Amino acid sequence: MFSKKLFFVSFFVLFFCNLNGTLLTYLEFEENLYDSYGANDAVIYNGNGQNLMVSGIMQGGVYFDGVNDYIEVGTSSFDPRSSDGAYTFSFWAYTTGPSTATNANNYLGKHTANGANIFNFGYWGNNLTLTIRSAVISFTSLGWEPDNEWVHYAISAKETNGNTNVSVYKNGEVVWSGVLADTLGSFSSNDKPWVLGQDWDSATVISDFFEGKMDNVRFYNEQLDATEIRGIYNSESAKIYLPFDVDFDDISSYLNGSQTGGVTFRAGINNNSAYFDGVNDYVEFGTGTTDPRNNNGEYSISLWVASYESAGSSNNNSYIGKHTANGVNNSFLFGYWNGQLSLRLMNHVQYFSAGSEPYDWTHYVISAAEGFRILSIQPFQIIIGTNVIVYKNGAVLWTGFIDDRMGDFTYNDKPWVLGQDWDSGNVKTDFFKGKIDEVMFFDRALSADNAMSLYLCY
Repeated sequence: MFSKKLFFVSFFVLFFCNLNGTLLTYLEFEENLYDSYGANDAVIYNGNGQNLMVSGIMQGGVYFDGVNDYIEVGTSSFDPRSSDGAYTFSFWAYTTGPSTATNANNYLGKHTANGANIFNFGYWGNNLTLTIRSAVISFTSLGWEPDNEWVHYAISAKETNGNTNVSVYKNGEVVWSGVLADTLGSFSSNDKPWVLGQDWDSATVISDFFEGKMDNVRFYNEQLDATEIRGIYNSESAKIYLPFDVDFDDISSYLNGSQTGGVTFRAGINNNSAYFDGVNDYVEFGTGTTDPRNNNGEYSISLWVASYESAGSSNNNSYIGKHTANGVNNSFLFGYWNGQLSLRLMNHVQYFSAGSEPYDWTHYVISAAEGFRILSIQPFQIIIGTNVIVYKNGAVLWTGFIDDRMGDFTYNDKPWVLGQDWDSGNVKTDFFKGKIDEVMFFDRALSADNAMSLYLCY
């Protein structure tokens, strides 16, 4: 069944990071096993059909029992390489049964008719291991297989003169880069198809069954670079993601938005965007308790903005905010006030020297980590607050400490809001006129490289 959600996420992948021309296969596992981009649908063996469809890194995923089930992708002759031998694999894995001395966890593989290895990637002997024909390398410095957490892996490669130049990424960062002395070689119509979740030992013997979940499996016919890999990781690890392509839904965690006053869709930085009229419309998403912070008080918010009218003395432009039930206390507020870009955390406001409000598409990232600063040693005094870095179009605009934090959220609080500022329980002001796109929340403080990748990928 071709679901509405399936279409939305595919539309995002088509254009994200300008990779639409190099994507061959995309298995989203949203209610089915279809390749939502190419023609390499997946087939489950020894599984239980739709009972294997579970929650993933972005909504749906697929579950492997670690006993005897696996998934094959495409046909025996499906070759993801470009004409010059370039390819990339990208996927998410969530292990519930880490590899042991007697059973490895094979994530992705390709084998000959008699079970010989063409490609294997997974955990063997508690080490992440990559096999390309006769060349094998284990990444011992990474330690044991992570369990009960989503991990993003990417293998980016290009074959040259009988060797393969490879970079292996984990959660957006390079963990190994080097040359393996072999290639995938030629494929035969008798070969086994690409496989997820097991390793062929012969023509009929299977082992190394993976126990856990996978999601967003992609094959590219290009050697993706570090910025592109990091962009994929960042976008798919967002805890909230509002792309505003055809509706106000969150495609990461179902914290869907809704519009009030007639917010419409116009051309965006990536497909469509939400257009605000500056009069009385806005978008709310999440609930009163939707909190992007992790247990260490870290969070980041990323969004694209294109203003149609600069904020003036009589009306500010509120981009995004979070308010208490009475609307008076601003837990978080970001936008242009009195002609200046500013961030408010509860009772403290920080203005930034960003110049006049731009009309062009502008990317902002607010990367934050709550903590404290020492006010005095004797007597010992501290101020609880937030370390903040604000990025504009990938570059640091401001870094410093704001003497306050968002505070605790309650069920009576207002949801997150785009395009206006609550002044009381029912009074709204500072309506924004313009477009907002690609709103993402992260439960970590994004680094400078992460902020830059989110900017460069559009």
